[in-house]
Amino acid sequence: MKIQLRSASVSDLDELLAIEQACFDITRRSTRRSLLNSLNSPMQQIWVATTRDKNACEVISGVMILHHHVHTLRIYSIAVCPDFRGKGVGSKLLKYAHQLAVERHYDHLSLEADQADTKLIDWYVSHGYQVITSLPNYYASGHHAVRMRQNFHHGQSTGQKTNQSTINLLVADDPTDLRLKIDNATIISAHQYLTDSHYQNIPYARVFNLCSSYKYQSSGYYVSLLAEARSHRSIPSVSTIQDFQSRSIMRSMTDEMDNLIQKAFATATAKEMSLDLYFGQSLDKRFNELATRLYRLFPSPMLRVDFVQIKGKWLVDKIAPLAMKKIDEALMPTVQELAVNFFKRKRFHQARMRNYAYDIAVLYDPEEVEPPSSLPTLKRLCKVAEQMNMYMELITRNDMDRLSEFDALFIRTTTNVNHYTYQFSRKAYAEGLVVIDDPWSILRCANKVYLAERLAQEQIATPQTWILDSTWLKGDRLGELPLPLVLKQPDSAFSKGVVKVKTYEQLKTTLQNLLKKSDLLLAQVFMPTAFDWRIGVLDRKPLFACQYHMADGHWQIVNWETKNK
Repeated sequence: MKIQLRSASVSDLDELLAIEQACFDITRRSTRRSLLNSLNSPMQQIWVATTRDKNACEVISGVMILHHHVHTLRIYSIAVCPDFRGKGVGSKLLKYAHQLAVERHYDHLSLEADQADTKLIDWYVSHGYQVITSLPNYYASGHHAVRMRQNFHHGQSTGQKTNQSTINLLVADDPTDLRLKIDNATIISAHQYLTDSHYQNIPYARVFNLCSSYKYQSSGYYVSLLAEARSHRSIPSVSTIQDFQSRSIMRSMTDEMDNLIQKAFATATAKEMSLDLYFGQSLDKRFNELATRLYRLFPSPMLRVDFVQIKGKWLVDKIAPLAMKKIDEALMPTVQELAVNFFKRKRFHQARMRNYAYDIAVLYDPEEVEPPSSLPTLKRLCKVAEQMNMYMELITRNDMDRLSEFDALFIRTTTNVNHYTYQFSRKAYAEGLVVIDDPWSILRCANKVYLAERLAQEQIATPQTWILDSTWLKGDRLGELPLPLVLKQPDSAFSKGVVKVKTYEQLKTTLQNLLKKSDLLLAQVFMPTAFDWRIGVLDRKPLFACQYHMADGHWQIVNWETKNK
């Protein structure tokens, strides 16, 4: 039987749904809506195996849904029609997933399987997968799963397990120029790295390129280029080196930190300034924030960034490697200390040695007065992630340029549309990360006017509700509304932007003030209650229900007018 593979299209939807219904019980099958989402998503794919029937008509015999993450290609589901099982359809789909993962340089290929289906698990094992963890109650209460994975490493066959650690390599034109002592890094010459077969065959290496020049086709350029060819992680990468070559790209990339640049050099009297970066830090603490941001945009061990003032505005003029031999001897003890601290960082050493299954960023605001999750809670969450073989790191609004380092983003600061949290969510989704909250959820759930409309359409009971605009201020229309009344800004949250009015004079004044911020407002009949319900929904399924109790002696969960919260 000849089996062909192709990408699915919307015209296949009915057949895809029929296969899902034939192969999975109702708790595990994809719905028409979720299949349509997979067909339209830039980060998901549906592949189908086809054969020809006796009339030479195409028949779909198998389906595979793939989710593309930053480091991992995940087989979300694989299904073979009952009539075609045992004929190599499933193996053909698995081999194609393997081929895609190798071609696109993924670190892992993963899937989940029913823990009770030992025959299925053995079949995956025969294709090079290994069970890495159990997933209790994964499908439903009492229905457990296992996560299985293949790892891909340079010079290593698929599925072969390794105990080798990541090696940090410091590469310089002349190692004697470095004058550094780093316990967990090996210092070698560019010539050694480029020509010695030993370094060609190291499966896990992180290459810190400290050559004096990154010019096109220089040895420094080739160190980063061949590092990527060998599946080593190079800092700087070739793409970063290319960014150095274009003044327009450099300035475009630094636009987001324009305020920081202007602030850093506000008191400078010269028209040109230089900032030296040593392992992401400046020796002048006044410039540490700027140095950190620049390092994240242009990751390189040591850089000199030149700035020029044009028409009263400071702009990036040039970025080039900082040659170690040009550093004043008096500065070397400080540079040595920065280098030692740099290589102690978990992201560069322990985390990668551990080879975590997933890297997760948690966005939080350390200055938020009433955050969705407290800092101790987030730290406990990181510990739980560690136990589950996941790397979790707390990031802030200054870390948007680091999103591509992660597989997922978990937003744990209050979200809003006209806010950096939405920008984080949108960019993370565009880069293929799993995102909670996703941008569409923020757009919808952060707007109470939208929610009121959806609840009304679904005929879900709510307190009597009106959507108000400026026309309500004309004539006697406000007299139509009952009192007391609660007015809500569309993007209000945690009791902010929500006002209870008891008189028509209060109603008019409050409405005038709130309409300055939004063309539409929500008004609801006041209904006293001891608590609010909060329903958590994940992947369109209810996840939890909890009660937010009102502040003592107050009608909201937070009383912002007193310390009684």
